[in-house]
Amino acid sequence: MKPVPGRSNKSMLEEAKAEYVIAVDIGGTNLRIAKVMRSYDYELLVLQETPRGDKNEIIDHIVRVAEQCSKELNFPPRGICISAAGKIDLKSGIFYPPNLPYDEISLRTPLQERTGIDVFLLNDCRAGVLGERYAGAGSREKKENLLYLTFSTGIGVGALCNGHLVLGSHGNAGEMGHIPARTRYQSRCSCGKLGHFEAYASGSGMPRFFDLFCEQNGVKHRSVSHAKEVFSLAMENEPVAMEFLDEVASITAYGLSTMIVAYDPCLIVVDGPLMRKNSWFFELCLSKIDPYFSYMPEIVLSPLDGYAPLIGSVVPVFEPSALPSALFEIIP
Repeated sequence: MKPVPGRSNKSMLEEAKAEYVIAVDIGGTNLRIAKVMRSYDYELLVLQETPRGDKNEIIDHIVRVAEQCSKELNFPPRGICISAAGKIDLKSGIFYPPNLPYDEISLRTPLQERTGIDVFLLNDCRAGVLGERYAGAGSREKKENLLYLTFSTGIGVGALCNGHLVLGSHGNAGEMGHIPARTRYQSRCSCGKLGHFEAYASGSGMPRFFDLFCEQNGVKHRSVSHAKEVFSLAMENEPVAMEFLDEVASITAYGLSTMIVAYDPCLIVVDGPLMRKNSWFFELCLSKIDPYFSYMPEIVLSPLDGYAPLIGSVVPVFEPSALPSALFEIIP
C-alpha cells in the first residue's frame, strides 16, 4: 500500500477493514488500476499499456480486479471510479480517446451490469484537480480555488472554483489545450485545427511544431518523433533546440496567463511528464508569464508523480458533497 505524500501508511490489516474503491486511469499510453482507501492511500494492481486491439479488454481488466478484491477482502468496493483522457459522456463512456484506435468506449453500463457496482466517470483532468485538492498540493491548506494543468499527449485543465468542481454540461469543461495560442506559427493541432495551444506545447504537438519551426526559420535539422528528443538536444546545449524551447515556453506562459485571467486561482498545479522530467523548462515558462497581474497564484509541480487523476477519481465516492449533483443523477 503506497501512502500519498505527507500521510502515514496503515498496516495491511487496518486497510483491509477500511472502505475502498477500485480506481481506474485510462490514459492514451497506460492503463492503471488501483485499490484506493478512504485515506487516499492506494495499492497499484495493474500497470500496463492501454489495450489497442479489443477495447473490451479494458472492461475485462476492471471486472477481474473488482472480483479479485471482493474475494480477498470478503466485501465489494464502494464503487468503480474511472478517470479517462479524451472527451467523455458522464452517462456512457469515452469518445475519441487520444492515441487509441477507436472512436468510443462504452464503460458505465457494461461495468454496472457485470459487477453490480456503481460506476463513476470523470475526465482525467477533472479527476486530477480533485486528487490535488484532497491528497496533493492543495490538500494541506484545503485550497478552494485550484487549477490542475497537465502537459501530456494533450493539454487539459481541471478547475475548482470556490470549492466547486467545474464540470460543464457533459463533463468536458477545461479543454484549454484548444484555446488559441499567441504565436506567428500556424501549427496544426491533433484535432485538425490550426493554432491551438496543444499544437505547440503538448507531447503530440511539439514534434510537429519543431519541424515547422525549423522550416520557417530556414534551419536544416533532422525531424524528431518525440518531445523528449527535443529536450535531450536542449540538455546538450544544441542551439536550435534551445531556441525552439524558448519559443514553446513563451507560448506556454501565454496559455498560463489566459488561465489565470479566466479562473483567478490561488494555486496552479502543473503535471505531466514533459514538466515533471524537465523542471528547468517549467521554471523558464514561469519566468515568461505576463507581469501585469495584481495577484499571481502559486504555481507548483504536482507532488503525486502522475497519479493525481487515479487518486482523484475516487472523490465522488468519498466526498460526494463537494461535487456537482449532475454527477450523481446518472446513478440509478
